[in-house]
Amino acid sequence: MMSLHGAGKAALLATVSLLALAPQVFAQQAQSSEELVLDAVVVQDTAETATGPVNGYIAQRALTATKTDTPLISTPQSVSIVTRTQIEAQNAQSLNQILRFVPGVTTEQRGPSGGTRLEQFAIRGFSAPLYLDGLRLPGSRDAQPTIDPFRLERIDVIKGPASVLFGQASPGGLVNMVSKRPTEDPTGQILLQGGNFSQMRTAIDFGGPIDDDKKLLYRVIGSFRNADGPVDMTSEQRYFISPSFTWKPLESTSLTVFAHYQRDPDSGYYGAFPAKGSLLNNPYVGRLPRSFYDGDPNFEQSNRTYYSTGYSFDHKFNDFLTFRSNGRWLHTQGYYKSVYAGTNGYSWAGRYLNRGLIFTDVDINALTFDNNLHAKFDTGPISHSLLAGVDYQNIRTDTLTGSSTPRTLDLTNPAYYLNFGVIPYSTTASQRSTQTGIYLQDEIKLDRFTLLLSGRYDWAKTTGDSQSFATKVLTPSYATAEAFTGRAGLIYNFDNGFAPYISYSESFEPLTSGKIFNGDLNGPGTLPDPRTGHQYEAGIKYQPPGTNNLFSVAVFEIRQQNVLTSDPAHPTFSVQTGEIRTRGIEAEAKVNVFDSLNVVAGYSYLDNKVTQDNGTATNEILGIQVPLAGKRPAQMPNQTASLWLDYKIETGTFAGLGLAGGVRFLGKSWGDTANTLRVPSTTLVDAALSYDFKYVKPEWDGLKLSVNVQNLFDKTYVTSCSSYSWCWYGPQRNIVASLRYQW
Repeated sequence: MMSLHGAGKAALLATVSLLALAPQVFAQQAQSSEELVLDAVVVQDTAETATGPVNGYIAQRALTATKTDTPLISTPQSVSIVTRTQIEAQNAQSLNQILRFVPGVTTEQRGPSGGTRLEQFAIRGFSAPLYLDGLRLPGSRDAQPTIDPFRLERIDVIKGPASVLFGQASPGGLVNMVSKRPTEDPTGQILLQGGNFSQMRTAIDFGGPIDDDKKLLYRVIGSFRNADGPVDMTSEQRYFISPSFTWKPLESTSLTVFAHYQRDPDSGYYGAFPAKGSLLNNPYVGRLPRSFYDGDPNFEQSNRTYYSTGYSFDHKFNDFLTFRSNGRWLHTQGYYKSVYAGTNGYSWAGRYLNRGLIFTDVDINALTFDNNLHAKFDTGPISHSLLAGVDYQNIRTDTLTGSSTPRTLDLTNPAYYLNFGVIPYSTTASQRSTQTGIYLQDEIKLDRFTLLLSGRYDWAKTTGDSQSFATKVLTPSYATAEAFTGRAGLIYNFDNGFAPYISYSESFEPLTSGKIFNGDLNGPGTLPDPRTGHQYEAGIKYQPPGTNNLFSVAVFEIRQQNVLTSDPAHPTFSVQTGEIRTRGIEAEAKVNVFDSLNVVAGYSYLDNKVTQDNGTATNEILGIQVPLAGKRPAQMPNQTASLWLDYKIETGTFAGLGLAGGVRFLGKSWGDTANTLRVPSTTLVDAALSYDFKYVKPEWDGLKLSVNVQNLFDKTYVTSCSSYSWCWYGPQRNIVASLRYQW
C-alpha cells in the first residue's frame, strides 16, 4: 500500500501535471477566439437540465424529487436547490456550509468539531441520508465519505419522506449532491485560496470535447487543501482527483464514467465542551476558550481514504421511451483515534474533566445501482410521464474497535502529549446490508393539474457477527424487513404563476438493534419492525411570468412511528409504541431582482416533540426521572432564518466590484432530553467582496479576486448541546481570499 508521504507526493505531482496542461488550453482558446464567441451564444440558448450547469442562483428543474427532469414549479413537494454560483459566492467549504441558507435544515449541530470529518445535519428535525448522483452514500461515522464542494454542480434538498423513490430513509428528507460532468464546450478553472487558520488551497477544473464531433468529452477536477483545525493542536488536510469521461455515439445515447480518489490524512477533531465551561460558567475557568482542546495530539487521528468508480447511462429509444441506468462501486477506509470529553453531568462543576478514549479501523465496500424506464404518452386529454424502476445496494462494513479511560484533564493547567502506550483492539464486527426496491410512478397532467402518484416495495436484509477478543464469543445477527411506501401529490399551475399543491408521502427505516419480548425472558427476543414515517404537506409556489424567480411557502406535519421505547412489563426488552411528531412552516425566495442583484431568503419554524414514549429522561437539576413524552428533542432550534444579497456593479467608476452579505438566525433549542438546559438563539453575519478584472482589460476576462468572511464579527456562541456533558461552540470567524481564473 502506498505510504501517506508517497500518496501526498503522487497527488501533488498529478496536480502539477494537470496545471501544466493549462497553457495548452489557453493557446487553443487564443487560436480559435471567434469559435469560442459563437459557442458562448449556443450555451446561453441551451435549456437548463437537472444535472447540468445553472446560470446564476436559481435552478428551474430537479431530478431528485421525481427521478425525472421536472420543473420545480410543477413538483408537488418542497424542494430547495443550491447552485454552483451560490456555492462559489459564499465560498462554502463543506456540505454543512452549503446548507446554511436552506430553510428547514439545521446545520453544524456539532459546530466546527466535525471539520472535514463528517456531515451531520437535520432536515425538518430528523437526521438525513446523503446521496451522490442519485445513489446513496454509506453512513459510518469513522469512515463516512465526505464530498468536497469543489466537485459539485449543485445540491438538491428534498423535504419530507422520500422512501418511495430511494428506499430506507428518515422522514425528514434527503440531500442529493450532483457532480460536475463533462461539457460540450471547453471549460477550465484554476483556483488559489488562502486564509486564517493557515488555510491554503489549490484546485483545477477543466474539460471539454476531445473530438470535433463532440462525441467524446472529458473533465478533470483536482484539489489540495491544508489548514489548522478549529481548536489548538489539530489540523485538516485533503487532496483528491476526479476524472470523468462521456461517450455519445448517438444523439440518443450517452455514457458517462466517473472516477474519484481522495485522501483525508487529517480531519480536524471530533471533541466537545462541557456545559459548565461553555454555555454555563465553570467556577474554576469560567468559560473555556473556543480553541480549547479536550483530546491529545499524541493519540488523536482521523485518517481516511476514499475511492470510487461509477457510471451514468441513458438511451432514448424514441420520443416515447427512455432507459436510464446509474451505478457506483465505492470503497472507504477510516482509521480513527480520539480522546474526548466524557460524561460529567449537571452536578459536575470541577477542575478536572472526565474523558473517554476510543479507536476504530473501519472498512466499507458499497455497490449501488438504479435502473429505470421512463415513458411519455397520452390517453385522450391526459398526459402521462410514467417511471418504472429497480434499485439495489449492497454494503459491507468491517470494524475493529477499542476503548479505554485515560486520565482526567486539568482545566486550569491541561497537560498534553501524554504517553498512552499500546492499547489493543477489543472487538471485531462485520455487517452486510442489502436492499432491493421496485418503484412505479406516474405524473398525470390534465389541463393545468398535475397528479403525482408513486408506489414502492422494498426488501432489506442485514447479516453480521461480532466477537470480543477477550471472551472469543461470536455473536451473530440477522434482520430482514419488507415495506411498501407511497406518495401522492396534486398541484395546479395558474397562468399568473401561482401553483398551490398538497401532498402525502411515507418513509421506512429498518432497525438492526433492539429486541421485542416473545415469551422467553432469557432469549434474544424478536427483532423490531421497521421504523415508519409519514408526512402531510400543503404549500404554494410562485414564479412570476417571464422570470425565473421562485417563491414558496409550505406547512407540514411529520409523524415517525414504530419508535423503540422501553417495555413496561419486561424492562430488558422494548416495544414499538414510541412516536415523534414534527409540525412546521417553511418559506423560501430566490430572486434575481435585476441582472446584477440576487436575493436568497429563507425562514422555518419547527415544533417537534416526543408524543409517545414509555421511557424517562434524567432531570439532572432535580435528580429525578421525568417522562420523555411531551419533551422536545435536543439540538433542534425552533426557528431559523437567513438572507443573502449579492450585488455586482457593472457600470461607472466601480464597475467590476461585487458586494455580498448574509445574515443567519439560529433560534433557541433544548440541550438535553429532559428539557432543562436551554441553548439561546444567535444571529450571525457573513460578508464577501469581489472584483472582476475584465473591467480593467478585456483580455483579463475570467480572472476574479474575492474575499469571504464567515461570522464577520467573530461572535462566540454555543450552537447546540446534546447533554450537560457535550456542547459545541459555533465556528469562529473564517476569512478566505480566492484568486480564480476561468475560461
